[in-house]
Amino acid sequence: MFSPASLLEVIQVLDVNASAFGVLSNQDIISGYQIDSRSVQSGHVFIAFHGNNQDGHDYLDQAQKNGASCAIVTRFVSNCSLGQIKVNDPLAVLVHIARVTRNRWPEQRLVVAITGSVGKTSTKELCARLLTNLGKTHKTFGNQNNVLGLSLTILNTPTDALFAVLELGINAKYEMETLADICKPDIAIITNIAPCHLEKLENLAGVAREKSALFQALGRHATAIIPTDTPHVDILQKAAQKSRKCSFGQASDQAWITVKDVVLDNKAKPTFTMRWQDEQAVCQLQTIGAHQVNNALAAATCATIAGMGLSDIAKALSTVDMTDNRMQLVENGQAGAWLLLDAYNASPLSLEKALQSMSEFSQQDKCLVLADMAELGDNALAWHKDAAYDAEKYGVTKLFTYGRLAIHTSNTFSGYAQHFEDLQQLQTALLASMHNDMVILIKGSRVMQLQTLSSALIQKQEEII
Repeated sequence: MFSPASLLEVIQVLDVNASAFGVLSNQDIISGYQIDSRSVQSGHVFIAFHGNNQDGHDYLDQAQKNGASCAIVTRFVSNCSLGQIKVNDPLAVLVHIARVTRNRWPEQRLVVAITGSVGKTSTKELCARLLTNLGKTHKTFGNQNNVLGLSLTILNTPTDALFAVLELGINAKYEMETLADICKPDIAIITNIAPCHLEKLENLAGVAREKSALFQALGRHATAIIPTDTPHVDILQKAAQKSRKCSFGQASDQAWITVKDVVLDNKAKPTFTMRWQDEQAVCQLQTIGAHQVNNALAAATCATIAGMGLSDIAKALSTVDMTDNRMQLVENGQAGAWLLLDAYNASPLSLEKALQSMSEFSQQDKCLVLADMAELGDNALAWHKDAAYDAEKYGVTKLFTYGRLAIHTSNTFSGYAQHFEDLQQLQTALLASMHNDMVILIKGSRVMQLQTLSSALIQKQEEII
């Protein structure tokens, strides 16, 4: 869209003091934007952020070797010949470029924005998989769903993409308003409302109000996709009053798309019948947990709006397999135990859904490894105590906890429980307890780094042979 020379003009609208060093071509077209010099490819712009541990200005030479067209910096690096644009605030500049880029997107490109307390990334993956059947689709990488991640996703969208599926994540008031204004969605999905980020959003109604800012940003030609089976759905519906509305849910026959006959197999993978208008289609997900049904319904609703038929949707959903520490089943744990890896993030609702899924497994010994659930505000201690009751409800036989909050889960649990202050000691205790009639759910907020346990708990191929 821009050349390096025209990029300076775009930036100067926001930062009048922006200036250039070296040669900025007015012929080469910029092909993308990167904040990691190792990811730079020919034609990319390298943004040199100064972080706590590393300074991007030290990597301009590497970015140039990899083919960068220019760099956005906060100080000129005179011993590098790469063209540079100096700005005061690189994040603000990146957001500004993303806004300009989004405003210039062709009308035929359908922009889908997804938020919610839990299930955002899963729903994003399912949506992208469905829309790929209709045309080239670009999506948020991983869960890079904040202002920086959203801006980079928009700026790196291929020019021939027909669909952009964007994940939006927040943890404070007024953030959603900013994200929605940057991406200007044609379709907006809220997966659910649950206890998350309560330190800054205070309560469930606060979560609903902040999430609903996505719907408030929609114009009359855009569509809000509303979950019917969630608290404070009235707040969501009111926020969407200017736009078209569709809904999904299991408990209401009035929803746009509903389901019946949900059955879980012995690995907690759901099979169900989707219903839309006069059509029905059976779908079998490859993902684990009954909660994935709602994520599939949200994605299916989006796909029907985009013009996909229900039978094609069901077939496509049945092929999606998501892993990477999100309800990832590993059947070759040490001593024959199974592992259910779900340590990417944690909240009371996602923990309950994971426990419910594990309860469907046939193993007699059901072990929960729980680390702190972050950002739960003043009621964090109570939520962690409640986690013990959920563990008992869903048949947990052994509980291992780690963290200053999770100790309250261990102290409240009525069965066998051990608490650890050290991850290595936790790992040692787990390895000693593992056997072939055990399934272990590993759950905690990413900041607690429980994902580091998985490599030691999994049998290597040479051990199996």
